[in-house]
Amino acid sequence: MKNKKQTYTALLLSINFIILISFINNYELKQLVKISSLLSYCFYFFLIYISISAFYFNKIIGLILFFSIFLLIPNISEAINGQLYPITYTVFICYLLLILGKNMFKNWKNNAGM
Repeated sequence: MKNKKQTYTALLLSINFIILISFINNYELKQLVKISSLLSYCFYFFLIYISISAFYFNKIIGLILFFSIFLLIPNISEAINGQLYPITYTVFICYLLLILGKNMFKNWKNNAGM
């Protein structure tokens, strides 16, 4: 049940992100149906789903991941166009490595007989 709730929440939030981006950039409806918009939708869905899962794991980490998604929105500032992408990627990679390390430790602990 929790997984379905996370999926539906991620779907709604990613649709809202695409609408927010189109509103900021003054896109028309034709541009929202292009394949690049569908790829962006899938990418935002994946990131939002990870951040919701992280929120259930640890609320602070989940909020950091969620707010780092806002750094991906283009045209936040013309002076820093494209310079904030690595921050989001680094934050998400660190979280995924944290989960991987936690699972590896749990596996090692169970197999070592501790």
